[in-house]
Amino acid sequence: MCGPYCPVVPEDQPRPSYEELVAQNVSLRAGLQQALARIAELEARLAANSSNSSRPPSWTGLAKPAPKQRSLRGKTRRKTGWAAWSHRRNAAAGGRTGP
Repeated sequence: MCGPYCPVVPEDQPRPSYEELVAQNVSLRAGLQQALARIAELEARLAANSSNSSRPPSWTGLAKPAPKQRSLRGKTRRKTGWAAWSHRRNAAAGGRTGP
């Protein structure tokens, strides 16, 4: 009648009254609220580390943050920055390197 979740009560035990079931329901709900609050507290403590709490860095232990991912591009032999353009400056000056 009550489906697969209906608890089986042995025939020799009397069925609980409605008031007993309501009291049991209130008690179970209060216990559930306490357990959920405890879980939230533990999850917050687990998520805390030295970078987002008032603890010193040594509190985190030997665990280090994951290294940043490097570029997937390969290295080139080309010069970077001003050195890459210096040949144009020299050519515009007529090949002179000094003032």
